[in-house]
Amino acid sequence: MYGKKIRLRRKLEELADKAISEDNPFTWTSIVNGHFFDYGLEDGLLHFNLDTHVAQLLDGGSIRASTSTLPRVAEAVVRVLQRPNETRNRAIYVQSFCPTQLEILAALERATGTQWRTEHIDSKAYLEENSKLLATDYHKASFGIVFVLGTTDADWTQREGFAMELLGLKDENLDDVVAAVVAKNRAKADAT
Repeated sequence: MYGKKIRLRRKLEELADKAISEDNPFTWTSIVNGHFFDYGLEDGLLHFNLDTHVAQLLDGGSIRASTSTLPRVAEAVVRVLQRPNETRNRAIYVQSFCPTQLEILAALERATGTQWRTEHIDSKAYLEENSKLLATDYHKASFGIVFVLGTTDADWTQREGFAMELLGLKDENLDDVVAAVVAKNRAKADAT
């Protein structure tokens, strides 16, 4: 699934190495941001359904995962451009916050004033099922695989290259972001 990204990174590394030897200013920076949080909540990609108030929790829901709002990704891009020497030719990891699914669920329950229903999913079985599906329904399976990996193996705070301090970024407030997404979803529903 990540083959294209790996090939692109290798090509960028090759071009940057060549640029050094040829006195060419080519550099690259890869921003790794985790799941798009606000977008993922709105579209159900994070498996929290804003309309039915059902949450699908992986492995009990207590695994921390870094995730970023779309404005945070844009902010990270600007900060990288402001720090070309510190961020050149490397992957950096950013986030809006690093909550568990249970913390997201609690924020959603506060924002909606509703107790949500939960469905518990074993990540290994779900990953295996979607890996088999990959050969027949790539689109659907790829979203399932990304959901699992982005929830169970995405705590950027533990990664080399975690760059929040380097970029001068602080975590956003989970409750504020969730409340804004819920308000936007309500407004959209009221308009239809």
